[in-house]
Amino acid sequence: YQGGALIPETSVSFTTESAPLTLPVTFEDSQVNYSLADFGGTGSSIITDPTNPSNNVVQTIKNGEFWAGTTVGEPGGLTPAVPFAAGLTTMSMRVYSPAAGVPVLFKLEVWDNLTINVETTTNTTVANAWETLYFDLSNDPSFDLANPYNKPVIFFNFGTPGTGETYMWDDIEFVDGPLASTWSGSAKSSDWHEAGNWSGGVPTPVTDVIIPAGLTNYPTINAPAFCNNITFGSTATSTATLLDNSFLTVGGTATVERYFSGNDIDWHLISSPVNSATAGVFTDMYLQSFDE
Repeated sequence: YQGGALIPETSVSFTTESAPLTLPVTFEDSQVNYSLADFGGTGSSIITDPTNPSNNVVQTIKNGEFWAGTTVGEPGGLTPAVPFAAGLTTMSMRVYSPAAGVPVLFKLEVWDNLTINVETTTNTTVANAWETLYFDLSNDPSFDLANPYNKPVIFFNFGTPGTGETYMWDDIEFVDGPLASTWSGSAKSSDWHEAGNWSGGVPTPVTDVIIPAGLTNYPTINAPAFCNNITFGSTATSTATLLDNSFLTVGGTATVERYFSGNDIDWHLISSPVNSATAGVFTDMYLQSFDE
């Protein structure tokens, strides 16, 4: 009321626009709408990490269908799309599973054309502990670098109906380069899974590993282990060794360096380890006999 006249009431409204969903997806930014969308019987929510009160994670309870899962960033997905490139085709995600050996299917869709998608599966290796899983999307034959993959979909224990089991997950990231780690000359033990034994931490499926020659302790593996490429060094007096007990998965190439001494008339047989081999198997091929 002013000067005998009523002043019309004016209302002002403000709209707060959410920040875009970008990589890495950490579930920490209050300005980001992570838009979790469950389907098939899952129930997901962002909670405080029970193992770290300063961290937020997603908790997913799986019930219902074997294909039940959770989409991140519904409907528009990530902005920009995942920047895949030649040789850089891997995503990572931290996972807390109630059991080891649980298949986690990681899928990426193109938000405005859901018929374009790729997926791959990695199994958990520990129970009731956080671990980082790696997903190489080029494992899918339909993977195409030209496609703008930008909407993650997560499936726990894919292929098995849910019975109320609880999973946690966090930190969806694009692995933007190969990692490297060298077995340390000052290694205190032979445990492959001991981070202090490596220059760059315990190897992952995207780590290139070097095991030098001339050391005292060499790695022994007693649980599932992974690497990308692995190289065993060699000197004039020693060759690097590894006791893997059939636990190591090498995604790339295994290279064994071997030091040879001699002159231009010596011959050396280079081979993978074999049993009961004798020189006779090379007769009339590379090994010739002469009677003079």
